[in-house]
Amino acid sequence: MSTIVVHGVLNAVQDDQIIAVQRTTQGVPAAWPVDSAMVTITGPDGIAMTGVEIADSALTSAYRVRLSTFGEQLVPGGTYQLHVHLRTGEDVTGTTTIPDAKPSLPPVAIVPFNEATDTLRMSWPAVRGASSYEVRVQSTAGVYALFADTSAVLPGSMRSFNGTAVFANGLNHTVVVSAVDANYYQYYRTNSDPFTGATVQGNLLGAEGVFGSLVVVTVRALHVATTVH
Repeated sequence: MSTIVVHGVLNAVQDDQIIAVQRTTQGVPAAWPVDSAMVTITGPDGIAMTGVEIADSALTSAYRVRLSTFGEQLVPGGTYQLHVHLRTGEDVTGTTTIPDAKPSLPPVAIVPFNEATDTLRMSWPAVRGASSYEVRVQSTAGVYALFADTSAVLPGSMRSFNGTAVFANGLNHTVVVSAVDANYYQYYRTNSDPFTGATVQGNLLGAEGVFGSLVVVTVRALHVATTVH
């Protein structure tokens, strides 16, 4: 028995919105791409924006909806509909309402951060329509993410679940806080099943996966070093 898996997260700071479409078979921890699908996102103004299939080396069928092609931008607080029609005749639908906030601009300067002694303290206003806030620490060493309310305290000595440093010494890090909708929060706070390859049941009709949205509300840029001059 096979299952369609669709992943799409609308990001208000990006022109390209990516929808991944795959098919997985129960008992096999792998997914196969689903090509030649018709993928559309319809906004609150009723304009249906059709995705273009793009190549992906990770064996994922991805469809890009470029907003500027349709003269569109994502509207904070707006509700968007996803429709995926497969050549087999199967249909997948989902709905998301974007948290009602103006996206934050990227930071101008990179701030020095001592992993041994410094602590990053962040807070932000509550956003209407947000179920939670995702805090992501990103560098070339990897990504660490957690969900928070309207504040976060991140010691430089933080370790991930597998014991690696969240703030890797000698690297630049970007800390991104995003207001996320209920679909995103409910889906990504739960782990996938590594044995069956099946993802957690999301908010879609006709498939597993998620169609959610987020708005970046604050960004920090850090250069991590044990000794800061």
